[in-house]
Amino acid sequence: MSDWNAYHLVLTLSRTGTLGAAARELGVNETTVSRRLSTAESDQGATLFRRDGRKLVPTEAGRVLLQAAQAMETALLKQTADRNTQTGHVRISTVPFVLDYLIAPRLPEFCERFPGLTLECAAATGTASLAQRETDIGLRLARPTDGKLIIRKVMDIDLRLAVSRRHRAPGALTNFITYDSGLDKLPEISAIRSHFKGEPRLRLGTLSAVLQAVKAGAGAAMLPDWLISGDPDLTEIDPTVRATRELWIAVHEDLTERPVIRTVLTWLSEILSRPGSGPSPTPAPPVQR
Repeated sequence: MSDWNAYHLVLTLSRTGTLGAAARELGVNETTVSRRLSTAESDQGATLFRRDGRKLVPTEAGRVLLQAAQAMETALLKQTADRNTQTGHVRISTVPFVLDYLIAPRLPEFCERFPGLTLECAAATGTASLAQRETDIGLRLARPTDGKLIIRKVMDIDLRLAVSRRHRAPGALTNFITYDSGLDKLPEISAIRSHFKGEPRLRLGTLSAVLQAVKAGAGAAMLPDWLISGDPDLTEIDPTVRATRELWIAVHEDLTERPVIRTVLTWLSEILSRPGSGPSPTPAPPVQR
């Protein structure tokens, strides 16, 4: 394909997984996305995506195009970074496990690409106010509503029921681990209760603590699928037990024209679009709610 918009469409569909989500990210309607996909498939003479449940998954032909588009995006990002002489300080507020597992491992890359930028990342279970400038960028597990914000969903976090392979003692398959009782209405807690009877044996305050307890053999818990697939010691025990959380990125509309904010927004969207992997494509700009 010679049309960059078609490559961008493949990137967006791969990242979002549905026509509707891709349409929201691209700022068009679902019919337009479907029509553009049909055109791209006609140009290629091949089906580019197949359905896996509710999600669209690239076919072999789609993966070939996706790899080419990712290479093009990576080259553009590197070229931009090479020219980038920005200096400044950007504050991010996010839930602890996003900082621990999705942002922190990519910080060496950030420092190399943006030597003039300082990043301040606060891990908080509460929500620092974007409207009152307590933070520049917010990453939240619920759609933000405070103030005049530019927001966009950056990823779905799929959670599965897992235990330790090395510690599959009877207790690991009968005990389950959740968060404090104030969070019992979360979809992942409802999902795990559909598998186990009674009350959780352990309640822990953070996903990091839950993960360590599971790996030590204390019981089963709902964990993000990218944590399970990336750790050979973790294994899923009931594929019917699933839950999904949405991760949203938000910034006050008054800050979006600041180059350093846009740089960090782009970088965050890039790394969050493919958790656990290397550099990935730049998504479309956020849309105003």
